[in-house]
Amino acid sequence: MKSHIALAAVLSLAISLIPGKDIRAFWRRLLERADRGELHEPGRPDVPLGPYELVDTAFAGLYNPNWAELAQMLVAIDTGGPYLSASAGKDEEVRVTTPVFCQDFHLPVADYTQYAALLRRQAARARDMRYSTPALGRIAGCLGQPTPIPNPQHRLRVDATPPILLASSLHDPATGYQWTLSTAEQIGAEARVLTYEGSGHGVYGRSACTIGAIDRYYLLSQSVPANGIRCPE
Repeated sequence: MKSHIALAAVLSLAISLIPGKDIRAFWRRLLERADRGELHEPGRPDVPLGPYELVDTAFAGLYNPNWAELAQMLVAIDTGGPYLSASAGKDEEVRVTTPVFCQDFHLPVADYTQYAALLRRQAARARDMRYSTPALGRIAGCLGQPTPIPNPQHRLRVDATPPILLASSLHDPATGYQWTLSTAEQIGAEARVLTYEGSGHGVYGRSACTIGAIDRYYLLSQSVPANGIRCPE
């Protein structure tokens, strides 16, 4: 997963607004202040911003991606100043763990002690982002799920199907590019991989190249794209 590269790009924008700052030091200091309970949502001093919320803010900016807006948000969080999002007034996405998800994934986390241990393990290996906030929400939402799981994750078994087009961005912070390659390997000869050489989660609508390849195959002519096709950012 290349989210650390995308984060560096975002922070570069943020740092350009605060001359003389080091990118990694800026982000590390924000996390440390969040750990100490010193941050709050921009313009809302009564609403604390903990480390989980700070990481989730960065993740949301990488997800779109929306570099400039996230950079300005991070600066506002750092300075304590007000910030008006360009998307203010729009409905926010609500991520809910559904029963279907819990039935499709075996997530053997017994209690909070084990959950906290997983957080520490992730933070040690991913010091910039610490953890995946959507993944943690899924784990917490599936605690207590009865076993056995009806349809737990397993290696794919695909045979004698039409070609399956897998489209992925090279720097996807949510479902890493390596997952796409692994899925294609498991599918086998039926898989076709389209790589968008940019950032963000989801590639349809990112460029004329991605739209064209997907539309031609799924909607227009069933024209199968060559495996390994790449679309520039």
